[in-house]
Amino acid sequence: MPLLKTLNQLSKTSPISQITLSRPSAYNALNLDTINKIISELEKAKNSPDIKALLIRSSMDKVFCAGGDVKAAYYAKKENDMAYPEIFFKAEYQLNYLIATYPKPIIALINGLTLGGGMGLAMHAKYRVINEYAQLGMPETTIGFFTDVGAGYFYKNLPLSLNLYFSLTGNSLDCNQVLQYNLATHFVPKEQEKALLQDLSLCQTENEIVACLNKYHQTPPLMTSAINRDVVDACFKDDSIEAIFKRLKEHPSDFAQECLNLLLKKSPTSLKVVFELIKRSQKLSLKGILEQDFILSQNFMDNPDCMEGVRAQVIDKDKNPKWNPTKLSDVTDETVSKFFIAKPGLKGLFDE
Repeated sequence: MPLLKTLNQLSKTSPISQITLSRPSAYNALNLDTINKIISELEKAKNSPDIKALLIRSSMDKVFCAGGDVKAAYYAKKENDMAYPEIFFKAEYQLNYLIATYPKPIIALINGLTLGGGMGLAMHAKYRVINEYAQLGMPETTIGFFTDVGAGYFYKNLPLSLNLYFSLTGNSLDCNQVLQYNLATHFVPKEQEKALLQDLSLCQTENEIVACLNKYHQTPPLMTSAINRDVVDACFKDDSIEAIFKRLKEHPSDFAQECLNLLLKKSPTSLKVVFELIKRSQKLSLKGILEQDFILSQNFMDNPDCMEGVRAQVIDKDKNPKWNPTKLSDVTDETVSKFFIAKPGLKGLFDE
């Protein structure tokens, strides 16, 4: 089965074309081949006068895209292929920027699990349609990496305390939270998806597309949040990661202890770098954040925690990573700062 079902119209007369992710064995995880094919299809559609809008969707029922293919980067490093991580992340982040700045409207049909690299595909689209199965998140601290693909930009939609909470814990947002904080533009129940696509195929202009999406948009079913917002606001502040840990430890609620226990399983290096990334990203544009992400990605690929995290979570699946260092106090400010400095000889993300 091809990794990607390339451009085809929603109907014979529709000016909307669709790109369908089709890699079910890997939950549509993005490998380099898939990323390059999406870029190629977007460039082709950009220059086609017959295509007025694009739809990015999944061939799977309850999965949009589970992330980037970290296995490929892991094995490339194991084989001393130093070029692959640079090529992969440059292509991925350039795709994110292409989607965000695309001259024609892009609709992301986010029909379920959407993590990491999948967020990079979905969050930069102009129209982001979710259903009741949507689970959106950036779980990178679990694998000793960082919240990339422009998360420093789109997570700015969240209040700062929630930005810190979701970025550091890696927990997913449900459909209510995604809509509330404008990470999605529309909610359409799964049972209405087929009818939505049929009506979209009749649209000839962007105004008609918006009217169609608005027609099918509903208030999502109210879900009981697993988040204690009072605790998040009280504990997740931008003074320091150590202070967050201290407040969680001293807070009497069970939810605070659950957060603390979860954070204790994450890479201390990742936590500190992500904390700094959130602070630095507040004043950066999307382009600046993706440039920053590219520098960070290359430095993380040289950091032992990233390889160890992928091994523990994805390769061996023992869920027992051995972080180095093991304590937050051993990750110095100087160490964190070095992650934001480009490796010698590394070209910029948008340099030819």
